[in-house]
Amino acid sequence: MKTDARVRYTRAVLKEALLRLMETKPVKSITVKELCQEAQLNRATFYSHYQDCFDLLEQIEDELVADVAGALGHLDSSDVTAMLRGIFDMLEKNAELCRILFSPQGDNAFLKKLVALSHDYVLPYWRATLPRAGEKELELLYAYTTNGSLSVIEAYIKSDLD
Repeated sequence: MKTDARVRYTRAVLKEALLRLMETKPVKSITVKELCQEAQLNRATFYSHYQDCFDLLEQIEDELVADVAGALGHLDSSDVTAMLRGIFDMLEKNAELCRILFSPQGDNAFLKKLVALSHDYVLPYWRATLPRAGEKELELLYAYTTNGSLSVIEAYIKSDLD
């Protein structure tokens, strides 16, 4: 189903306005009135698309999660270099969005969503390739790798994705 150009435009303007506001404060401190002023749209227009600012943020995050799932789904888990390249390509493609979502103003639940997504992708591969490892060892390995990966991603984003 195609979305009307006006609807796409309105959603894009609201998304950009929310992200601009989130550069300085968390979503819980942003009002619909403030967001609509930033977007130069009226509140009725906002409410025809979203319930509140959290709903808008959740939809933004869901789009990025879908991009991550797509990036992970096309990669071979045995080729760590290719997998990291795919993840970093996705980060670069969504640089500004990632910088804001992974900032202190971002949503910690979003990071947990990404970690859970990669868990469901990586663990089945590890079970097949590491048959002697038990579930406890695989979970510990996943926690170790995930925390390291998140630190690398955080450093990469803080360096302005250079």
